[in-house]
Amino acid sequence: MGETAEHPPSSGETSFKTKFIRHCGTYKRFREALGRDFFAITKPEAKRLYQKRYGRNSKCFCASGKKAKKCCLTGY
Repeated sequence: MGETAEHPPSSGETSFKTKFIRHCGTYKRFREALGRDFFAITKPEAKRLYQKRYGRNSKCFCASGKKAKKCCLTGY
């Protein structure tokens, strides 16, 4: 029988790309905002593109009221 691949347990934390897609509304708007396709971009690369386009000191897109560097870009 075919065995299913085991997925590593998730940490329960939503990824940066997922948060930004939710903020943008659609994959198309994500592509327009960062200039790259969601599936062809890595998590660190998405963060770099976001920093380049919007800046670390701008308000975070998740509406937390914090700067992006202290909120969704942490751990980069």
